[in-house]
Amino acid sequence: MLDYSFYEKIQNIWELYKLNFLSKEELFNLFEENFSNIPYIDQLETTNFCNMRCKMCPRYKYMTRKIKIMDMSLFKKIIDELNYIEIEKRKKWINPNIFLPKNNDLTWDWSKFDIFDLRLHYFWAPFLDPYLIDRVRYIKEKSLFWVQLSESINNITISKAEELFKLGLNRLIIALDWLNWKEFEDNRWIAIDYNKEIEKIKEIISVKLENSYKTHIDIQVINLKSIDTQKFINYWIWIDWVNILLKDFFPYPGINTDLWKIDISSFSKECSFPYTSLAILANWKVVSCCADYNWENILWDLNKENLYDIWHSNKYKDFRKNFIYNTFDSNSLCKRCWYYPFNNKE
Repeated sequence: MLDYSFYEKIQNIWELYKLNFLSKEELFNLFEENFSNIPYIDQLETTNFCNMRCKMCPRYKYMTRKIKIMDMSLFKKIIDELNYIEIEKRKKWINPNIFLPKNNDLTWDWSKFDIFDLRLHYFWAPFLDPYLIDRVRYIKEKSLFWVQLSESINNITISKAEELFKLGLNRLIIALDWLNWKEFEDNRWIAIDYNKEIEKIKEIISVKLENSYKTHIDIQVINLKSIDTQKFINYWIWIDWVNILLKDFFPYPGINTDLWKIDISSFSKECSFPYTSLAILANWKVVSCCADYNWENILWDLNKENLYDIWHSNKYKDFRKNFIYNTFDSNSLCKRCWYYPFNNKE
């Protein structure tokens, strides 16, 4: 869940700043004026376990925190608080039915899901969470918001996918990403029977259609140099009820940008994550960004504070000020990130 309205409000502000019509102080004050008083949580990590070593992911090289599975009691506490926040949003007419018809120009493919969904994925494989079904069931029974999952095809089972469809999962992103077993194995470092995985995807789609499940399904391909994305699209475009998600991979700190198909210098550096959402990790820590795989920017601990207090804390405001004024330590997460907008602008 993202505060998309913030992006709308600041677009002209960004342009004025880039043209040197605004100082850092003016930029900070305008961002703060448009900062939501309602918390937004983009991703909720229920475990940081993964069985792959993907080349384009910083997890396998750089993640040093211990593997943990979030216990159900804390998970329920978080969902209950998020639902209370969702109720507050709807009182302010912030909900899909009101927002989407007025905003047909959303900036990225299927971005409506990223705005209104709670994403139960972070740096991990969600289908390997032993409590995944129970978690989605609790969300759908006890809350109003949408929920989505992204998972590599080798970890998805047809039976578990159908259980999730029955529960009302709003979106499933199936990460296939490559055109054959060799590409898949070279990039994810795990062996598969590629043809069987293709048939599995087709069967999952058939299960959805035959039972009229409402879950939206995406077949994902990452836009990397090693992938013939057009060949991938041409294969899947003829299959009914499939949306192809062409994903430009996020420029996480430490990632080898030579893998990218696009020129890294042309990548948009207009990060405003500290103003649009937070992320919750399996160890109960709250961080400021979806790229914080080692919880470097810990804002608080949900064992000690609630999301409202964290969102409105002086600590978070100080972080946002450091973000705008570019006063982080030289080796900080933001300073190492390709998406950070102020590295080369004083």
